[in-house]
Amino acid sequence: MHEFLNAMKRGSQDIARRLAQARYATIKSVDPDSYAVKVLIQPEGILTGWLPCGAAAVGIASISVPPIPEDQVIVEPMEGSAQHWAIIARVFSATARPPISPATNKPVQSGEIGIFTPGAWLHFTGGNVYGAATDWNLSGNLNVTGGINATHDVVADSGGSTVSLANHDHKISGVQFGSSTLTTSAPVPGS
Repeated sequence: MHEFLNAMKRGSQDIARRLAQARYATIKSVDPDSYAVKVLIQPEGILTGWLPCGAAAVGIASISVPPIPEDQVIVEPMEGSAQHWAIIARVFSATARPPISPATNKPVQSGEIGIFTPGAWLHFTGGNVYGAATDWNLSGNLNVTGGINATHDVVADSGGSTVSLANHDHKISGVQFGSSTLTTSAPVPGS
């Protein structure tokens, strides 16, 4: 009986070795319209056909970050088949190091979130959000609880003309001297 069990064990190990295993691969081509990629499976250098690329979130609440050629990924065989792979994760490597956050001058730490692209970035850390971009284009209302500090002028559109916070005029009527309160109009474009 012992020999029979050992033979069964060897047989199941042989079958398991023949099943495809998760592998490292390198992105070679990207189709952002279908969110599919071709990868070079390592170390053999086998180029795949178009594969579905995994995402952090799909559906109504989506996160889309298409991979870039030469990104290192992990591919997983679907149902153990070496003919059907799916990309399940991207991984940092010796050539693709974690980015250094301009907010902290170090990589994003555990419990933080960093989003870095050429020319713009966000870093959520310790109850603060840091970021930079050439322009921030927002649609909708901006509601702020707390102060707003600006190092440059704040300019608002007032019915087709702009009003500067730093350089604007007020229409004044009924000026009184002494300790009375002075009421003015809303700011108007400066002269």
